[in-house]
Amino acid sequence: MARMLGSLQVAEKQDGFRVVAVRTDALRKRSWAMVASCADAARPMVAIELEGDVAASEQVQLPVVLQVRIGDRVRVVHDGSDSRMELAGLAEDNGGGNDLVRVRMPKFSTEAAEAPPVIRCRVVGSDIVEVIR
Repeated sequence: MARMLGSLQVAEKQDGFRVVAVRTDALRKRSWAMVASCADAARPMVAIELEGDVAASEQVQLPVVLQVRIGDRVRVVHDGSDSRMELAGLAEDNGGGNDLVRVRMPKFSTEAAEAPPVIRCRVVGSDIVEVIR
């Protein structure tokens, strides 16, 4: 965690945490990093005070994190050679840009006992996933 806060970059996936935002108080000249868990979307963010005046530095740039969270409704996109298909699905995993997630598709069969299919998709945008071939 100290390595992540020292450079103010998004943490590697194995670290399990990421800096979501940096909050500053210009009057008191203090800054806090808002840190969230990558693996568990239900965990609350934690504010950690940063040393030095981060507000004065223009080097702090947080990348936009594309996210899909468990239970989100997502648009499932499939681009074929001559067609494009979009359907609604329900995310079964948390994921960021280019992560693989499981998506539960709406029930297509008429069989009452058959469960809705789950497919593997890649996160390509905020609440948008692409079917993996």
